[in-house]
Amino acid sequence: MTDASGTSNGDEQRMTQQNTPLQNTPPNPAPLTPPPGTMPPPSYPPPYAGNMPPPGYPPYAGYMPPPGYMPVYALPELPPPPHYAVPPAFPGYPWEIIPPTQGNLVQAWFSIAVNLSRRTIAGWAQTSRQSWTLWSIIVGVVISIISGILEVIRALNTPLTTTNVPTDPQTAQTLQFIQIITRDVGVGTAIITPVLFVLEVFFIPWFWALFMSPSLGNRAQRFERAFKPFALVQPIIAAATLVSVSVTLLLTPVSTSLSALGGLISLPLSAYGIALSVQAGSVGSGLKRWPVFGIELLAGLAINLALIVVAALAVVVVILVANLH
Repeated sequence: MTDASGTSNGDEQRMTQQNTPLQNTPPNPAPLTPPPGTMPPPSYPPPYAGNMPPPGYPPYAGYMPPPGYMPVYALPELPPPPHYAVPPAFPGYPWEIIPPTQGNLVQAWFSIAVNLSRRTIAGWAQTSRQSWTLWSIIVGVVISIISGILEVIRALNTPLTTTNVPTDPQTAQTLQFIQIITRDVGVGTAIITPVLFVLEVFFIPWFWALFMSPSLGNRAQRFERAFKPFALVQPIIAAATLVSVSVTLLLTPVSTSLSALGGLISLPLSAYGIALSVQAGSVGSGLKRWPVFGIELLAGLAINLALIVVAALAVVVVILVANLH
């Protein structure tokens, strides 16, 4: 049937059904919720240049900010916590607090030697006690003395002649004199190795304390904080040096080429010791690894220059005393 307006009853019924919401229909998703199947990122991205992202841009996985919103790390750096922690990768991010690791001192040495990460060092530094620090220094000094003795043996057993001896007597005598001086310098360096070890153990953390955050206390408190993890890893560094010296000592009497091979083997061991020292310094000082490495280089340079000056003065005194007689 058709009414006066020209619309049939069937058409009116269909229009009414279209305007009526269907039953059991789920509501439309909220505009700020991520689509199904996406996972949020592990952390919220840093703020954008000038202002925050506009509304309606949730940081769910796979989404990129619109053009013009370049990410910048404008958040202020958070001060290091009082406990040992791992510095954040970016400024403004929270520090990673590491719980104490349960175990004894020998387990701490083996654990750090196998996994020289900052998390491992921070966990054992939380557990470290004053007795651990003392025993670490004692064991490190003993291993350094053994390394010094082996280095002296190697220097004294090094031949003073080469395969290609010059025919000129004056040149041969000069070469032999240089070899003797080199050998004596090696012996002297090996003798002062334990002294140099003790100076570095105490002086490098003191140098780090000068650049640490004032929120960690006064200079003495900052030194104590940086000193504990650095002293904890010293036996491991000394053991790596001992292995390097032992390999070179065993290969030197065989041939000159094998002695050079021993020097090449000692390079990764030296790099291992430097990396372990930098990791412990970063945990103790709360600084990034590159600043820690640079400060350690400056401290080592200062110690070596001081020893060179003292040795030069001692040589001058010996020469003057010998001339008086």
